[in-house]
Amino acid sequence: MIRVAIADDQELAREGFSLILDAQTEIEVVGTAGTGAEAVDIARCGLFLSEATVKTHIARTLAKLALRDRVHAVVFAYEHGLIRPGQG
Repeated sequence: MIRVAIADDQELAREGFSLILDAQTEIEVVGTAGTGAEAVDIARCGLFLSEATVKTHIARTLAKLALRDRVHAVVFAYEHGLIRPGQG
C-alpha cells in the first residue's frame, strides 16, 4: 500500500487528485495540504516520509496515468466523471 499526501495551492486540483488516487487500490490518501508547509508536516508526521518521497509518489502516479501535470490530472478527473463542473 502506498500512502500519499496531496499538496497543491488549488483546492480543485487537490480534490481531483484525491478522487483519482482513491480509485487506485494500492494508494491511500492520508491527507491534503494547501501549502508546502502543510505538506511537509503531513509527510513528516502522518507518513514519516521526506518531501522528496512525496513528490516522487505524485510524479509516479502522474506517469502511471500518463498525465503530464496537475492540470491534466484535473482534466482526467472531469473526463472520467470523478468531478463535475461547479463541484468543490
